[in-house]
Amino acid sequence: MRSLRTLIRLRTIRERQARSDLASANKAKRVADDELAARRRRYDETARHATLEVDDAAELQARALAGRRSLEQVAEASADLARTERRVAAAQGSWKRASQELDSVEELDARRRQELAYYARRTSERAMDEMMALRSRRQP
Repeated sequence: MRSLRTLIRLRTIRERQARSDLASANKAKRVADDELAARRRRYDETARHATLEVDDAAELQARALAGRRSLEQVAEASADLARTERRVAAAQGSWKRASQELDSVEELDARRRQELAYYARRTSERAMDEMMALRSRRQP
């Protein structure tokens, strides 16, 4: 019984840690989503700016380089988002396993408690039966 309670405490700690990791991964995903959206807005702004009239070749080249760099930043943010999505998926899997393990141990503990209550009730009933049998033997 004592080892089962210890196991429940350990599984509870693991489940809390997994839940915390999942919350952290979800937060990182929201940040990555926001960063990707911001970089896409900057890229769109750069693209709109590039279509304005150009005075010379140097300005055209500068706009092209800015557009290319902006596109690279969008690609980097997209890759970061993909990594955080994989982290979220892994964290969800870890939390789900930890939660299921905790539920299993808690269910086992509940069954064990029911079994102990059943045996205690049966023992009490037997004791009452024995007392009644003794009482009936004593009365003339």
